[in-house]
Amino acid sequence: MGLKTTLLTITGMRDTYCVNKILREFEALDGVTAEVDLVSGRARVHASEDTDQGALVTAVSNAGYSAAVVAA
Repeated sequence: MGLKTTLLTITGMRDTYCVNKILREFEALDGVTAEVDLVSGRARVHASEDTDQGALVTAVSNAGYSAAVVAA
């Protein structure tokens, strides 16, 4: 099973606390790793091919922020 990369735009982040909160939500998902960039307001998420993009958006929402998938 391969990995896919999903780019997300995230709104509402103000500091590194926000970034870490989002990263914890991503880490709670099986097989998901991510980098979150405060300055650009984007996340690059690496997950298995069968991981639903909606689950990634929900993880950000659970942290208290808004996210949208960046179209390729």
